[in-house]
Amino acid sequence: MTRAAGNRAAALAATVAILALMIRLAPARHDRAAAVKTPASASPTQHLERFLDSARRGDVSAYLDSLGGDFRDRVEREVDEAGRAAFADRLRLAARASKSHAVFAPEPAGDGVAIAVDSVQADRQARSVYRLEPAGPGWRIVAIERTQELFPRSARGAVATYAAPEANPMSSAVDADPKALEPSE
Repeated sequence: MTRAAGNRAAALAATVAILALMIRLAPARHDRAAAVKTPASASPTQHLERFLDSARRGDVSAYLDSLGGDFRDRVEREVDEAGRAAFADRLRLAARASKSHAVFAPEPAGDGVAIAVDSVQADRQARSVYRLEPAGPGWRIVAIERTQELFPRSARGAVATYAAPEANPMSSAVDADPKALEPSE
């Protein structure tokens, strides 16, 4: 074997050894990086979903941990006044009243974001806006505003009825002047 061929073989062996080592260490390095870089709530939407889930479970501690600022202080006073068990029951009851919900994309609002959530209940549809601000590695809900409630004319699940329109909106203009559709000169 010539000296050049020996050098190439040694370089190839070193390259293969380094690649094998990188492949072996990559998953461990990736997991450590993910653990360091991923906060408790990676996005405001994920934080809000966790908050709604804590209400469904009646987990008062997780519910309070999702809140921040004066809003958290106010809710903590409510928890103290009602008692933890009673407050947990109220959270579960309110969550059960909601048949489904739709979480909209966050929109910038002040120092944080605002997220609209539509909630469908047995007798109404309600829209609430959750205001979130960054706090430490994640987000905290600092306000909840109920902005709109819609009450359907018929109860959900009732048989739908059809009412024909009174008239074609365009028919009155044509009936009044049939030449209105002709091209002008």
